[in-house]
Amino acid sequence: MRALGSPDFSEPPPAAGHPPDVLCEVGRDSPAICFEVELPETLVRRATVARLRALAEQEAMEPRVVLVGEPDLHERQIAQARRMLMRAGLRLEVAAIAPEQETITGADW
Repeated sequence: MRALGSPDFSEPPPAAGHPPDVLCEVGRDSPAICFEVELPETLVRRATVARLRALAEQEAMEPRVVLVGEPDLHERQIAQARRMLMRAGLRLEVAAIAPEQETITGADW
């Protein structure tokens, strides 16, 4: 697993002009898993939705969304993000993190 900006990050093919934030190569027979890390409010931006759509259309990648927020808001943020993504025609896995509290919600993957 490599994060954007880290020394070992091999940038994947451009997707909507921007690579994913984290890329996890899982093997030759499985698509790479890529994570877009977003603040909940950025999911309403057209550019973000376009980038997620472009990633979802690539068969070589399986995109997932990770929201950054306070732990007590995670469940609501995940539900809202899933609804918004479904309205945009995107069926993506969503999780939430609170880095300072070392909390992850909804990441059973």
